[in-house]
Amino acid sequence: RLLAGGTPSPAITMFDRALTLATAAADPETGLLAIEGLAEALIETGDVDRAYNLTDIVDDLCADPPDLPRLAAVRCRIGCAAVLANRCTEAAALLAAARDALGADPSPASAAAVDILAARLAWLTNGPHRYQDAEKSARHAASLAELHGLGAVGCEAWYLLGALAAEQGSDEVADCLAHVRALAREHGLALWRIRADTALGAHEWLAT
Repeated sequence: RLLAGGTPSPAITMFDRALTLATAAADPETGLLAIEGLAEALIETGDVDRAYNLTDIVDDLCADPPDLPRLAAVRCRIGCAAVLANRCTEAAALLAAARDALGADPSPASAAAVDILAARLAWLTNGPHRYQDAEKSARHAASLAELHGLGAVGCEAWYLLGALAAEQGSDEVADCLAHVRALAREHGLALWRIRADTALGAHEWLAT
């Protein structure tokens, strides 16, 4: 709730405590939940290196993971941190590991998490079709989010689409960010609402 409400720093303290307790109790399921939240909170505060380094804890905690979809979601979130830290090789390895864990029939939430990481990774790598590949993955994530009520995923997907549009000089930026704001309000995601409002304000200022 702290993270969704726009206060990631206190959330880090809570997730750290939960992870310590889960590790002491040899509880991989709770540990994965704590790591996923901790990675997200660290990304929000800009501490992407620490978020990426959670990989080692995941491997130690989950030698025999009870929940492969949760493990895949954690790897995708840490993979996003790796992208932000310009660790493309590591992010690609985490993406491949997530896909392997999910198999051929992932849940909508798992598939969307993979799409988000794939979009971020495609955008960062300098391939000839990086914008097209990134947009394809982000739009697929947005579609899954809309069909299955995944508010946070939808916000992240539309925010990525807005960033891609801005970098290419497209006039779709405002529409993408308006989607983020609408979803954030619908699902009570204060952090995404603030982010959308800030980005929209910056876009409108640059357009004048």
